[in-house]
Amino acid sequence: MEVQCEQEVIRIHGFFVAWLNGTLANSQELFETECTCVLADDLVLIKTNGQVIHHDELQSELRNLHGIQRGYKFDMEIHDFQALQTQDGKL
Repeated sequence: MEVQCEQEVIRIHGFFVAWLNGTLANSQELFETECTCVLADDLVLIKTNGQVIHHDELQSELRNLHGIQRGYKFDMEIHDFQALQTQDGKL
């Protein structure tokens, strides 16, 4: 199960990189399939400035950021992945 979780974390971050770099089509259908459908409804992002962004606002913000990193060498890497919490035996 931990391997599957790590693969999903790597996949979604790969989507973010491609989305922000603008190498994917700017398509609502693609965004919903690759991002909206996999983010938990209770997902919260805490920015480095302490701002808290909840699920709906986060999706809207991400949707509008398509291609914002075009022309830059933007990338994300996942290192030392560990599953820290389980619920009912599931990660």
